[in-house]
Amino acid sequence: MMLKMDIDGKKVDWKRIKTVVEMFKLKINIPESKIAKTKRGFHIYLHCNDKLNDEDVCFIQLACNSDYKREILNLLRVKKGDWQGDNFNVLFAKKYHVDTKGKTTLASEEVELDNEILRRKLK
Repeated sequence: MMLKMDIDGKKVDWKRIKTVVEMFKLKINIPESKIAKTKRGFHIYLHCNDKLNDEDVCFIQLACNSDYKREILNLLRVKKGDWQGDNFNVLFAKKYHVDTKGKTTLASEEVELDNEILRRKLK
């Protein structure tokens, strides 16, 4: 199970994420997890050894300060049932902009950071 968080801003509230992980007694596999810098903030992928239902995934991501609009849309997808597998929970490594003439330009791209950050912040 992968928790996927879209954190906007210059800082990650690690205390909040660590508290949520501890309260839910989640077992995070740090070597299988990753963190990436984006244009607007960070993408955090936490590989969780626990089985979670889709609603809990949405709630935990929201509680960890993931973008609230993203998590509302994720929950609506889950409730509506119009998704396959975990396709409701997507983070895009690259985002493109298409102008009115159809020209495509890269708008944002993940830059993976050393996941030692996760080990340090979540221990």
